[in-house]
Amino acid sequence: MSFAALKPASFPWYDYSRYSFSLGLKSASGTYLSGHTGSQYDAATKRIVVRGGMTDQVRTAWAKIGAILESGGLSYGDVVRVVEYVKPEGIERYAEADALRREIFRGHRPVVHTVPVKALLRPEAFIEIEVTASAAPGAKLSSGVVFLPTVQPVDDQGNIVGAGDDTVHPWSDAASLAAAGAGPVERHEPGSTEPHRAGCRTREPDRFL
Repeated sequence: MSFAALKPASFPWYDYSRYSFSLGLKSASGTYLSGHTGSQYDAATKRIVVRGGMTDQVRTAWAKIGAILESGGLSYGDVVRVVEYVKPEGIERYAEADALRREIFRGHRPVVHTVPVKALLRPEAFIEIEVTASAAPGAKLSSGVVFLPTVQPVDDQGNIVGAGDDTVHPWSDAASLAAAGAGPVERHEPGSTEPHRAGCRTREPDRFL
């Protein structure tokens, strides 16, 4: 699976090119963002600082997240999962974070996982927010389900024996079945006690998610 780094053309909070992490990565299965607090670069002190109360910090964090999503052609409506890491001081003010999230997402309701933590990298930060979004606007994340090939018994002429009597097996060909010790498929013909020995033929998977 290949990933493409999300690189906003405008990101006024700090120079992300100087850091060892990506702001976000986009793949065919979804878009994954790094966690963000209300941190930003202060030119006067030449340091990264976090200022303001919970509402100010959360608004800054979501503004950064919005800019990163936009660089990948996405929006808040494409977010499917939100993880909030909240310090004890932030838990006391959590209602502010919840109200702002509702304001930003409006009618959209992503999955939210709130994690109380003892500390964050930025001591002044009350909360750090991490999101996962779809791969493209309106797209759904892959369920991770893979439909395996169907193994069907065939006779010596290659005709399917007992059509419709399909079984799903994790191996895709007769050679793999033999190597696994499964041997050829046996089927008793109607009215006979002798087994009919047949090879296996695979059918292409119906689809992959």
